[in-house]
Amino acid sequence: MIDGVIAIVGRPNVGKSSLFNRIMGDRISIVHEEAGVTRDRIYGKTKWLTKDLRFIDTGGIQIEGQPFAQEIKMQVDVAIEEADVILLGIGSLYTSILPNLIVPEINKAILKSEAKKIYYCNAMSQPGETNGYSAEDHVDALLMHCHLKLDAVVIANDNIPDSTLDRYKEEGSYPIYFKSKDQDYLIIEQNLIEIENDRIRHNPLKVSEGIYEVLELVGCPLAVK
Repeated sequence: MIDGVIAIVGRPNVGKSSLFNRIMGDRISIVHEEAGVTRDRIYGKTKWLTKDLRFIDTGGIQIEGQPFAQEIKMQVDVAIEEADVILLGIGSLYTSILPNLIVPEINKAILKSEAKKIYYCNAMSQPGETNGYSAEDHVDALLMHCHLKLDAVVIANDNIPDSTLDRYKEEGSYPIYFKSKDQDYLIIEQNLIEIENDRIRHNPLKVSEGIYEVLELVGCPLAVK
């Protein structure tokens, strides 16, 4: 018996399949440099505490002009309808996240869904895209463009070495913080990132390990012990 379903939805080639495989503990989904390799819904089952959870890896949404584009969108739509939880992110706000959510069919399906909606915010601002943005500004953009009400926002709280921050500062990039913790959605701070070759990235293992805590904090029925 499956206690709940979690859909991983996003743009092609942003690590959805890598995250799915990490949660499953096996290489079930194909991970490839070429976008659009995952075309059908890929199901995997895992156990957390007393719950049997089903995760769905979906094909990337924004691949117009490529074979199977419409079929992949249909698969994503079905996955959203089946989901108890929808994870949004991780990726650039205007070039990865929003392009997916403003697709009419996808936007309609997400707004209609009663699933918990959880957004993973970027760790650093992006020059020319989110200059000077706070975490609130990221959420406001989702609300303004997609009318999306979130249940929770997950943000990294890792300690980043000054030398790495100085390097990013030279590029016009700064850590993203909340200006106020008083919001109508839950703010969840976790240790999520890794630094490799002085580059800041979300670590799939840390993200997958933190998902269960997120479910519990948002009061998702899947997290009831």
